[in-house]
Amino acid sequence: MCNRGCFDRAPDPKVEPDALRTVALEFTVDVFEGDIAQFLAVGAVDSFLIFGFQGESEDDFIAFGELDNKPSARVEALGKACADAGLDIDLPKDIHAAMWAKFMFISAFSGVGAVTRSPAGVTRALPETRSMLESAMTEAYNVAIARGIALADDAVATGMKAIDRQPEVGEASMQRDIMDGKPSELDSQTGAVVRLGKESGVATPTHDFIYRSLLPQETKARQQG
Repeated sequence: MCNRGCFDRAPDPKVEPDALRTVALEFTVDVFEGDIAQFLAVGAVDSFLIFGFQGESEDDFIAFGELDNKPSARVEALGKACADAGLDIDLPKDIHAAMWAKFMFISAFSGVGAVTRSPAGVTRALPETRSMLESAMTEAYNVAIARGIALADDAVATGMKAIDRQPEVGEASMQRDIMDGKPSELDSQTGAVVRLGKESGVATPTHDFIYRSLLPQETKARQQG
């Protein structure tokens, strides 16, 4: 099992590919298009992904699958084990689309919540901040489509419905970290939308604003941490 930090450095050429088998857990989308690619290329990591959304609503789930979207015995076995344990699971036909759908939601929810210092009940109720949420999701959606991700046409509407189902006091972990003055996932969420948007020629003005507004505090938090 390995989280994002495992892929911050190049794979060790002395390690035989078959000697290392890793299940990748909960990544932001840019990791699979950057850091992890070098490991996949040499066979030093299995193409297997687990991610989920853990909040306080009916949207809680765990999703997993092979990065090549092919069925496998281990996915089926893990799915059965999780279901038997009473967990809500999802075995999407397209793990990349599922990962981007979650990322589209969480990057908007985190970013708008963090820059406004307000919970879900406030940001979704005010027309001005609701518009920010929708714009942020639409930007991430456009980036995904430009990068060949097969998101559903109603992905943004589905994401907004998920925000409407969050608790009134709901906050993302990135938002809480920023409000507490701690290092956060700003770079891997909002920053990822900005970077991938530039690479794809897609404008991301809402995410640009959020990232630039929060970057001074993020920089300070990391220097102090």
